[in-house]
Amino acid sequence: MSARAKTVLVVEDEAPIRMIVRMIVAEALIDAGFAIREAAHADEALALLEASADQIDLLFTDVTMPGSMDGIELAHHVHEAWPQMAMIIASGKPLPRNSEIPTGTHFIPKPYAVDEVVYQIQTLVASD
Repeated sequence: MSARAKTVLVVEDEAPIRMIVRMIVAEALIDAGFAIREAAHADEALALLEASADQIDLLFTDVTMPGSMDGIELAHHVHEAWPQMAMIIASGKPLPRNSEIPTGTHFIPKPYAVDEVVYQIQTLVASD
């Protein structure tokens, strides 16, 4: 029996440029052998997690997005509900203080190289 591909939930809003960024990241992760789930905002991400958190290995989220919470609030919620889940937060805004993000969460500043995102995700899911 073969192991299932590691699954990444990519959360980035539907604004045209951001949707393109989400598509590029998702395609690079697929090319690297990951399964991908996508969400346009935190509420959609939480619905996906509620239904299938046991099938998602890592949350990759932007900070700024529409909906009831931003990416940092989403990360805190996920950390409380699924503390074993690896997480990366990305943002073009100033770096959040370590006290603002959940313990163990990684931060990648924008603009980022997609290859670096893939490498960071590979490193995080290989260590679990």
